[in-house]
Amino acid sequence: MQNDSYHLKSLDYLKVISIFMIVVTHLGFSAITRKNLLFPYWIDMAVPIFFIISGYVYSLSSDKRKLKGIKDWFKFDNFIDKFLRIFIPYVIIFIIEVLLYKINNRDIFLREIINGFFTGSWGPGSYYFPVLLQLLFLFPFILFITKTKYGWLCLILIQILLEITTQRFGLSDWVYRLLFFRYLGFVTFGILLYFRDIKGNDIHILKIFGNRFLLLGMFLCGVGLIYMLSYTSYEPLIFKRWTTTSLPTLLYSFPLVFVFTKAESLLQRVPKILNNIIILIAKSTYHIFLVQMTYYWFRVQDSGRLRESLLESLFICIPLGILFYFVESNLTRKLFKRK
Repeated sequence: MQNDSYHLKSLDYLKVISIFMIVVTHLGFSAITRKNLLFPYWIDMAVPIFFIISGYVYSLSSDKRKLKGIKDWFKFDNFIDKFLRIFIPYVIIFIIEVLLYKINNRDIFLREIINGFFTGSWGPGSYYFPVLLQLLFLFPFILFITKTKYGWLCLILIQILLEITTQRFGLSDWVYRLLFFRYLGFVTFGILLYFRDIKGNDIHILKIFGNRFLLLGMFLCGVGLIYMLSYTSYEPLIFKRWTTTSLPTLLYSFPLVFVFTKAESLLQRVPKILNNIIILIAKSTYHIFLVQMTYYWFRVQDSGRLRESLLESLFICIPLGILFYFVESNLTRKLFKRK
C-alpha cells in the first residue's frame, strides 16, 4: 500500500533549513545575542525537527521494505544498509579528526582515542552519532509500541519516567547528552506524522491533526513554555537540561513540522534546478553535520566578526559536506557492494 508517494518533499526542505540552523548555532553567539535573536524559537529547533523527520523516514522505510515485525528490521539487508549509512561516514570523520590532532601537534593518547570513538568523537554535536546508533537499534520497538492505540502515550510516559530517574540518581550531563531517550517523544510524533498518511489506522491522537484549533492551542502552549524557559527565571521540576530541546518543546516543534508539510503543493512550483539543489543538500545533511562538527572543533572563532564567520562557515561546511557525501557513498557502495 505504501510507496514513494509518502515521501514528503517538504521534509527535504525542512532538513536543509535545519542543517543551516545547526551550522549557525555552533558559532560563537553570546547567550544575550541568542535570546535577542530569538534562537530558542528557531535555531534551537533544528535537532528536534531532525528527530521528528527521522521517525517519519524510518517508518516510510519500514513500509517500503515491507517489514512486518521487529525481527524483519534486524534482517541483514535492511539493518546493515542503515548501519553503514551512519557508521562509515562517522569512522571517516573520526580518522580525519585524529589526523588533524597530529597535524596540529596536539597530544592525544590511545585512551582518549578509544573514549572519543565510542562517545561520538569531538566538536559541537558530537553526541549525535551515539544517539543515532541507539535509535537504529530501538526504532522497531518504538514503531511497534506506537502502532498500538495508546502506545504513543506509553512512550511519552516512559521518557518522563526515565528523565525523573536520571535526575533522581544524579546522572552527569556528559552521560545524559549521549542518551537517545531524551529525543524519544520527537521520534514518536514523527511516526505519528507518517501514520497520518495511512488509511485505516486507529490511533486516537491522529484525530487532532485535523483539528486546527487543537494544533493552534498546542503551538501557543509551546510558545509560552519556551518563553518561560528562555526569558524568565522559571525552572522546571523535570527536564532541567537542554530545556529548549527537551520533551515539552514538542508542543512547539511538532505543529511547526506538521504545518510545513501542508505546503507540499506549493513546493511543486519550485524551479527544478532549485529543487534539485535542495534534494542534494537534504541527502547530505548527516555528512554536513559531521563536517561542521570537525570544522568548529579545530577552528579558532573570532566573536568580533560573527557575520563574516557565518558566511565562511556556511560556504565551507555545506559544500564540503556535499562532497563528503558523494565520496563516502560511492566508496561504501564499491567496498560493500551495496545498492
